[in-house]
Amino acid sequence: MNVLDENIVAQQCQRLEHWRIPFRQIGRHLSTRGALDENLIPLLHRLPQPTFFTHDEDFFKASLCNARYALVYLDAVDTEAAELVKGSVLSIDNSPASVPTGFQVSYQY
Repeated sequence: MNVLDENIVAQQCQRLEHWRIPFRQIGRHLSTRGALDENLIPLLHRLPQPTFFTHDEDFFKASLCNARYALVYLDAVDTEAAELVKGSVLSIDNSPASVPTGFQVSYQY
C-alpha cells in the first residue's frame, strides 16, 4: 500500500491518480489532517505492507527502520514528488521479498 504524507501537495496526488497509481494520503484517506508524526508509525504498523512517502526529514532516521513498512524520504521540491513516487512504485512491488528489512530511501535533487 502506497501511503503519502499530507505534505505531498494536491497537484502531485492528481498526477498519481492520472497515472492510476494507487495511494492513500494522511489527512485525506487515513488518519486526520495535522496528525502528529509519532502517531503515524503505529498507523503504518496496522496497514498491509505500507510504503510511506514523505518530505519530512524527521522520518529519515535509522531508528525508524522496521520490517513491517518502508519509508521513502523525498528530498526534492514539491513538483517532483509524483515522478519520484511513480519511479519507486514501478521499481518496488511492495511484496515481502522485494522490500528489505528496514528499507529506507532518500531521493535528493
